[in-house]
Amino acid sequence: DHPMHGWLAGVHPDDRDLVLAAHGAAPARALAVSYRIVRPDGERQVTERLAPVTHGRDDTRQERVVSVVTDVTDALADAARRSSLETQLRQAQK
Repeated sequence: DHPMHGWLAGVHPDDRDLVLAAHGAAPARALAVSYRIVRPDGERQVTERLAPVTHGRDDTRQERVVSVVTDVTDALADAARRSSLETQLRQAQK
C-alpha cells in the first residue's frame, strides 16, 4: 500500500499517475505539478510545489521533500472570464 493512499484517493483518477511520478521521483530540484482533486462539493484544480530538503557539507544528502499545495481553481476561472470578456470587447469594437 502506498503511504499516501488515503490522500491519493482524493486525486482525480486520471491525474494519479502524474502525482505518483512527481512524489516518487525524490526531486533533485524544486518542481511544480498541477492536477485535479475530487471533493464532495466538486472538482478543484491545484498546483503542488515540491522541493528537496538537503543537508551535509555539499548538500547532497536529501532528508525529505517539502510540499505546498495551492488551490488555483478560482484564479483559473477568473483568468478564463477575463479572457472571454476581453475577446467580447475586441469583437464589439470592430
